[in-house]
Amino acid sequence: MKLVWLAAHRSRAAFTAGAGIAYEPFIREELGEETVEGFHAVLRERGLDPDDYFLIPVHPWQWWNKLSVTFAAEVARGHLVWLGEGDDEYLAQQSIRTFFNASHPEKHYVKTALSVLNMGFMRGLSAAYMEATPAINDWLARLIDGDPVLRATGLSIIRERAAVGYRHLEYERATDRYSPYRKMLAALWRESPVPSLKDGESLATMASLVHVDHEGSPSRPR
Repeated sequence: MKLVWLAAHRSRAAFTAGAGIAYEPFIREELGEETVEGFHAVLRERGLDPDDYFLIPVHPWQWWNKLSVTFAAEVARGHLVWLGEGDDEYLAQQSIRTFFNASHPEKHYVKTALSVLNMGFMRGLSAAYMEATPAINDWLARLIDGDPVLRATGLSIIRERAAVGYRHLEYERATDRYSPYRKMLAALWRESPVPSLKDGESLATMASLVHVDHEGSPSRPR
């Protein structure tokens, strides 16, 4: 599937990233120059300045069933602008809202807000939490790299390198911080493990390592 992209006005949106990452080169590397310029052209055609907006990836179901309705006033005001689909194709992972880039496996995973009830809670993403996520991941990576015991095991983490979130100010005034209305529009980019694979190595999720099929045989990583 392909992700939908929105332009979010910077007065209500925030982009944060890990050390050494800046918004403009990052988003151009993820989307490609042609796609970014195409999205910017959509904004200019409406008389809007691309420098006033951040680009946010959105699950298509979230856009058509939630945001286009619940955030309709934000769209009408120009705080949110629908840009269209990106070029890359993605595969949903087990968490259903995290996507692997099938077109370019070396690019980041994309995790999106998805307002569906799954395993007992709403699969939204808090814009407030997203602001601190890259810095926390950088701190954890330094902690692991600096620990001789952990380093000796070969352990490493897949960092969440950048995040973007949109704040609906009216909903924030009307709800508490746990409200799902505050978790409807945010996304983050997580490192892909593909570039770090060595010869003979393959990827497997933790769940697959403990799974057995109907005949009692364990799953085999692909």
